Amino acid sequence: MIVAIAVASNLFAYAEIQRITSLQLIPGEYQVRVKEYASGSNFDIVDAAVLEELQHCISEIQYKGIFLGDPFITQEEPTYSLIISSKDIYCVLIVSESSSRVMGQRTTISIKNDEALYQFLQCEISHQNK
Repeated sequence: MIVAIAVASNLFAYAEIQRITSLQLIPGEYQVRVKEYASGSNFDIVDAAVLEELQHCISEIQYKGIFLGDPFITQEEPTYSLIISSKDIYCVLIVSESSSRVMGQRTTISIKNDEALYQFLQCEISHQNK
C-alpha cells in the first residue's frame, strides 16, 4: 500500500512538472511575478520577448523527485520565487543555486536542470533594480 502511494505521488508530481514545462506564456493570459527574497523586491513580467525567454528556461527544468528536505536555502544565497497564474494554473517555483522546487498542488517537488532559469531570474532582478 505504501509503495502504491509513493508511486502515485511520483507520477502525479512528474505530470505536474510536465504541465509546467509545457506552458505557453502568452501576455495577458498569464500573470508572472518574480520575487527576490533578500530585498523583498518583486515585479511582474509582461513583455512578450521576456516571457518567451522565461518560457524557454522553464521548458528545460526536469523532475528530480518528491521534495524530501533538500539543503536549506540560506539568507546569503540569492533565492527567487516565480509565481505563474492564470485561470487554469497556479504554481510557485522557488529557485536558488543549491536547491530549487515547485510548490505543487499536493506536494513539493524537487527540480533539476534549473541553471538557465536561475540565471534568467538573476538578470531580471538586476535589470529591475537599475
